[in-house]
Order: sequence, then C-alpha cells, then structure tokens
Amino acid sequence: MLWRRQLDGVLVLAPGAEEPIQISVPGDALWLLLAEPSTIHELAEDLADLYGTDESVIRADIQPALAALLNAGAIREVRSLRDSTTG
Repeated sequence: MLWRRQLDGVLVLAPGAEEPIQISVPGDALWLLLAEPSTIHELAEDLADLYGTDESVIRADIQPALAALLNAGAIREVRSLRDSTTG
C-alpha cells in the first residue's frame, strides 16, 4: 500500500489500482487511525473525541468512507479473535 500525506489530506494508491484515492481533511485522521485494527465503534469514538462531535454523527459519516476504501482495496475487513470464537 502506497500513501502520502499532503497539505489537504492523504493520497492512497491501493494494490492493483491505477488511480490514487484522495482523502481530504478531516478524512485523513480516519486514514491514520486505520493503521491499527479498529472497530467502527472505536474509530467513531476516537474521531468524536478528536473533533468534539457526537459519536453517532461520526459513525454515520465514516461508514461510506470505509465502504469506499474497502471496495477500492485500500483496507480490508478482518474478524476479531473474539468474533471467531463466539460464532
């Protein structure tokens, strides 16, 4: 995965992609948080704390961004160990 921080966000080139994905501010904060495996709840909580906004608003805002990154191959969804042992 190639990515570069820019003044107005982050530029990401997913594996096999021909064109990079531009993630504008404040979406760059989401990208940086994605360096570590996190749940949507954890991401929303961290961003809500960072921006002083309600977590439910953040969750609604990041779900389409996460889906777009997932569809582009820039991120991948993993099951937690807890999920795999309970079901």
